[in-house]
Amino acid sequence: MSPSRGVLNTITSARRCFNSSRQLLSDEKVTAHISTSLSPFTNLAYEDHLFRTSSPDAHTLLLYRNRSAVIIGRNQNPWKEANLSLLHARNIALVRRRSGGGAVYHEEGNTCWSVGMAKKEFDRVTNVEMVTRALRSLGVRSRVNERHDIVIDTPEGETLKVTGSAYKLARERAYHHGTMLLNADLAALGGALRSTRAQGIVDARSVESVRSRVGNVGIPHDDFCAAVKTEFEKLYNEGKELEWKVFGDHTLEEIPEVKKLAEELQSWNWTFGQTPQFTHELNGSFHWSDVTVILTVKHGVIIEAKVEGNSIDDGIQTRLSSVGTSLVGKQYGRESVRLAVMEGVEDSDARGNARLKEEELSEWLSSQLD
Repeated sequence: MSPSRGVLNTITSARRCFNSSRQLLSDEKVTAHISTSLSPFTNLAYEDHLFRTSSPDAHTLLLYRNRSAVIIGRNQNPWKEANLSLLHARNIALVRRRSGGGAVYHEEGNTCWSVGMAKKEFDRVTNVEMVTRALRSLGVRSRVNERHDIVIDTPEGETLKVTGSAYKLARERAYHHGTMLLNADLAALGGALRSTRAQGIVDARSVESVRSRVGNVGIPHDDFCAAVKTEFEKLYNEGKELEWKVFGDHTLEEIPEVKKLAEELQSWNWTFGQTPQFTHELNGSFHWSDVTVILTVKHGVIIEAKVEGNSIDDGIQTRLSSVGTSLVGKQYGRESVRLAVMEGVEDSDARGNARLKEEELSEWLSSQLD
């Protein structure tokens, strides 16, 4: 049986064989898991559940693909890392994962791998070398660079990144996970990870992504999964074959803890509310005044706002200061900022030209925030 056919046959029988893994893993030392789901929320929730429920010295392999999504690191700023307006227009999910590291673009041409182990065993080299051996077994000439990325060297002399990885350490457990660009849409990847609003954001506390030239290795998902599983078995199971444990969207109903974790990953409080504090300075020019806005944002909420202009009209300066006051305590984002400014107008005695100025300011300011 070919590697691809073996994976596909296992996926087909997912519901039938999943019941054996419902009692996750307290007594199993080496396991291999593969997903039928394309939901980043399901897959990342299952990964975290696996991390939480495995025995301290267990070794776990997890392989999955996601539909189009931007996955940011635990300590990253989504407004700096992703093109949020593009994501919204194309219905691309934004997900904050629980591990550190940089932002990555997931889609069906990009396979994700994850290896769990005891915290005391973790290092940044062992598992990327394991994945590299899997690629070489499929005829892909690859290597691990000084940043612990997997790269390929092209005949034209270019070095292209095909895997970036991140990790999580907690208590007695650790996991090391990464992406593998098999046949991904690289143009979509670049557009989704290119923020149009990063200019003016001063952010000393979040982790910024390191941009690299990327490429595809051009092998099928099923072949890659089978090859990685084989190398995992050699490394952690004395070469003995493991039976796939298959999970998917049905797992959300079968294991309530996974459903709860998936719901948390989809919440505003997790996705945006975990953003480290930052400051965003914006400058606009109107016929009635130049305007500078300085917003200090903590956990996705504006905690300080200065709105100032260069007009000699005291009335305009007063109105701008009032706008700043109305922004404090509001979520940082297009719609919440627009509503905050307009609510301030409704509560004021602004009429005629003054009202039009605030509406103009509201539309400009809100347009700058995604």
